[in-house]
Amino acid sequence: MLFLGEIGSAAISFGIIIINAITAIVQQFRAQKTIESLKKIRALTSNTIRQGKEQEISAIELIPGDILVLKQGDKVPADARIIETVDLTVDESILTGESLPVEKNNQIISIEDDDLENGVPLQDQTNMLFMGTYLTTGRSKSIVTGTGVNTEIGKISKNLAQVEMADIPLTKKMNRFAKFLALVVIILLVVVFVYSLLTAPAINIHTIRDKFKFALSIGMNIVPINLPLLTTIILITGVLNLAKGGVIIRNLSAVESLGRVSVILSDKTGTITQNQMTVKKLWYNDNIYDVEGSGYDKEGRILLKGKEINISTEPCLELLFLSIVINNNSSIQEEEIKVKVKGQDVKVVRRSLGAPTETALLVLAEKAALDPFIMKDRFQFVQELPFDSTVKRMATVIENEKGEYMAFVKGASEIILNRSNKIVLNDKEIILTETKLTELSDLIKKYANEGFRTLSIAFKRISEKKDKYEREEVENDLTFHGFVAILDPPREGVKEAVDSCESAGIRVVMITGDHPNTAKSIASQMDIFEAGEIVVEGKDIKNMTKDDLSKAAVFARVSPSDKEIIVRRLQDEENRVVAMTGDGINDSLALKLSNTGIAMGIAGTDVAKESADMVISDDNFTSIEKGIRVGRGLFSKIRTLIYYFICMDLVEGIFFFSLAFIPNFEFYTFIQHMFLVLAVHSLPPLALTFDSHPKEVMKEPPRDTEEIFSPSVLKLLIFHVLFILIGVIAGFLLSSTPILGPNAENLNPFISFIDIFRNTFAWHQKAATICMTILFISEPIMVWNIRRPNSPVNKSIKEEFNILILIMVSLTIVAQVLLVVLSGSVIPRLQAMGIDFNQMYLSLTDWIWVILLSIQSFIAVEIYKWRARKKNIFF
Repeated sequence: MLFLGEIGSAAISFGIIIINAITAIVQQFRAQKTIESLKKIRALTSNTIRQGKEQEISAIELIPGDILVLKQGDKVPADARIIETVDLTVDESILTGESLPVEKNNQIISIEDDDLENGVPLQDQTNMLFMGTYLTTGRSKSIVTGTGVNTEIGKISKNLAQVEMADIPLTKKMNRFAKFLALVVIILLVVVFVYSLLTAPAINIHTIRDKFKFALSIGMNIVPINLPLLTTIILITGVLNLAKGGVIIRNLSAVESLGRVSVILSDKTGTITQNQMTVKKLWYNDNIYDVEGSGYDKEGRILLKGKEINISTEPCLELLFLSIVINNNSSIQEEEIKVKVKGQDVKVVRRSLGAPTETALLVLAEKAALDPFIMKDRFQFVQELPFDSTVKRMATVIENEKGEYMAFVKGASEIILNRSNKIVLNDKEIILTETKLTELSDLIKKYANEGFRTLSIAFKRISEKKDKYEREEVENDLTFHGFVAILDPPREGVKEAVDSCESAGIRVVMITGDHPNTAKSIASQMDIFEAGEIVVEGKDIKNMTKDDLSKAAVFARVSPSDKEIIVRRLQDEENRVVAMTGDGINDSLALKLSNTGIAMGIAGTDVAKESADMVISDDNFTSIEKGIRVGRGLFSKIRTLIYYFICMDLVEGIFFFSLAFIPNFEFYTFIQHMFLVLAVHSLPPLALTFDSHPKEVMKEPPRDTEEIFSPSVLKLLIFHVLFILIGVIAGFLLSSTPILGPNAENLNPFISFIDIFRNTFAWHQKAATICMTILFISEPIMVWNIRRPNSPVNKSIKEEFNILILIMVSLTIVAQVLLVVLSGSVIPRLQAMGIDFNQMYLSLTDWIWVILLSIQSFIAVEIYKWRARKKNIFF
């Protein structure tokens, strides 16, 4: 370009190269950050027994064979085999996605011969601890079996380092388009160059140079040099729009990829659900109480038949709440975190310290306007019989203000019911009959089938004081007080977001480490699972048929490697554009493999965030739907922009290429070419770049398998090019006839510019003026045809009018009109400054012909669109 003197074009091209170089550096930096985040997980310390002595050492120094000593709240620094446990439960959601803590023990796990090849799923390895998880209750001793890359998390790290980023659909399709365009330019350049040499009177080094320069200038006419820059601007505007809603984009091209998504693989825990256990139902005194609110937020009411209850007026119910607070080892911690949401910089988050189910009980007490700390201070603690996974219950003995001793007991409902012989009904303690026992058991099973976890509460009055109570004497002959139904609640607005995605043709699939029945229940509530769809367990994923893959709405009991298989098969076998959401380390590999990886900002781990293309800072699933809406709008704008450039460049390329074979005909000067580029090639596309998104964009089907132009759009493009060419060629041919040939006004030196030195014939200059003016009108106005291709132009202007497009299109046309109308006085002055134009004045008759030949393509395309709508053809 510098060789041709086009300094402006060269500057733009070099600018794009620099941007691409910076992007490559940023991508490399991201890869390094992923590895660093994994290393941070290992930067722990641990109490370890070596040579018979307990000492605190760095996790990096651990080796297989070391004995780890861990207690409640500790993060596990390595994979280890458990040898001793006391009431041990472990939160493995970061690795498996399972929302509830897992009970651990030191028992040997038996395995069937048929399962030897696949091994034991992580969720079922109850005698193992895994690096990155943490102890929610109890304590343990365990032998280190793996450190670093030899741990389950290390395997993810290793795979992350090896896997390549999935290609962005826009990138792939733009690359294919660029290859095609380059081939066309090379062919045109060679043909024009060879023909020019063959028709040259003499061939020497200067002739070769001039002819190559001439051929290259024609080839450059069909190279949309502004397209990469304007496409980048469109993507940046989308990024800024999403940032206002708390969605942080880490990979620019992934915004457009999100608009092409046809499958969303969503992690359940922390994404569809809050990963905060919540009491939703309370059974007491033969009544079902509804509990409002979700998560660890204490806002919410406890309702009986729609009316809020008052605990202070019901002593027996207050005793139940006293039981769930005192017989509880959990606590709630509040902390402030930064979020990037419009109007909010800081958000207070309440986190559970201890078992999530116990935290849910504390929140229930807070909703009853009770303060757990004050309630505990009212009584004297005597003894705790801690939770044991073998008996599935715990108890706390207290002394009340009257000096009476009571034991509060809670645990698995079937256990508590079978150990109870009384029940509180009508505020009295009465005998628990077999009929009532069966009735309660059936009700509890009903809630379990709906995806709830039930926890029953009982108490026992103790007649004598002892220094130490045995479990069997305290936890038998109980009075059944009630039970709560607990679940990890869906995030607000998730169901609506899922429905919106489904209506847009986007398939939402839930992935979880939970039990299939629990997963199916949650998925059904969120409209993810419907009739005819199936639930696939992790052990069956490798052997899953293509038909099962297409029907699967839920994947349960999955491991990190299972997620990788799901993503790859959807991409390879169904040619899908896949978005993957998640927050745990177990999601990071799938996030990186997917076309668009979406991490949670609050609950998400550093590894997940670094592996993702976008981060939702407020952990709101509904932001995904907004992201898809924005992404689809961006795709629509990018496609419109590409359509504009291709249509324009094909028209000009074909026309200018044809003129190259007319001897001694100079259609435009270098300045005229730059004027065309700066006006027609720049102003209307710039307006399109900042156009609004189509209102009905979410009613269109996914475009994951389409090229940039679908067959229907390609046909429209060819039709459009043909009719603009008809107008330009007709103007050229008519300029050599009496109809549009040079007239008195054209040749009047007082009002028109006549270049007798350049033009062999006067009609050459007339033809150049006519054709250039037709291009300056017909090409910019096609913006109104194509910005909303599925709507008539009058509807799109009425409902989605854009003043910027009107201004830019008008400026483009007015610039050429003024140049022609004032050619007699303006062009000579411009030439004196070295600015060379080849235009002449046009008469009123000329202008009528120019307008007719310019708008005929506009009208023809609107008729074509109208007929397409009649046939239900969409662009």
